[in-house]
Amino acid sequence: MPRQKRSSLVSKQKANKRWCSEHYNHETHVFRKDETSIPSALPERNMRYVTFDGTWLTRGYSSQIGVGCVVDLLTGFVMDFEFMSKRCIECEHAKSDLGENSAEFHVWYEGHISSCAINHVGSSCAMEQEADLKLWQRSEDSGF
Repeated sequence: MPRQKRSSLVSKQKANKRWCSEHYNHETHVFRKDETSIPSALPERNMRYVTFDGTWLTRGYSSQIGVGCVVDLLTGFVMDFEFMSKRCIECEHAKSDLGENSAEFHVWYEGHISSCAINHVGSSCAMEQEADLKLWQRSEDSGF
């Protein structure tokens, strides 16, 4: 089976990320706007109860992609999420086209590193914990 063109894979990946970000931003805006109208049974108004869940793209312990989500228990809205990836399609294509140890690949990689999809190095089991840690740190930084 012939492999898919790099440009179509990359454009699909970017479109998926863009859709998720736009959808998340819209839902967050709606949530914050309607948050004051939701009757709360919480003891303190500033208290927020959330849960975290993570999942992988494939079953088992060898998935290359995972996602972690923080969900508000009162409303069920996803408040934040983090994609974890051990794989970058652009890097894989460049390695096969240019050669992993070639000077051209290293020059290309220096320009690509800021947009590389790989943000997790380690076992697939550790993806969930790393996503949880990133989300926790981000929530503390934003004042949640």
